[in-house]
Amino acid sequence: MDGHDALRLMVRDYPGGVEAVALRLGKPWQTLDKELRAAPGYKLGIREACAIGQLCAEAGTPSAAAYATSVASHCRWT
Repeated sequence: MDGHDALRLMVRDYPGGVEAVALRLGKPWQTLDKELRAAPGYKLGIREACAIGQLCAEAGTPSAAAYATSVASHCRWT
C-alpha cells in the first residue's frame, strides 16, 4: 500500500470521515479530498500526513498506523 492509499484509508476510518479530518486540520474538506486523491495541483505535506496519523491514533481507528507502516515498508535496513 502506498502512502496515499494509506492516508485515504485512515481518513475514511476516522469518525466523520474527510469532513471531520479537514475541520481538525483547518482546511476545506474539498481541498483535503483533492490532496488525498493526488489531484493535479494538490499536494498533501508530511506534517499533515503525520497530523492525520495522530488524529487517528487518538480516535483509536483500526488503520491509525497505516501511513507509518507504509513509510517504514519502503525503508531499507542494512
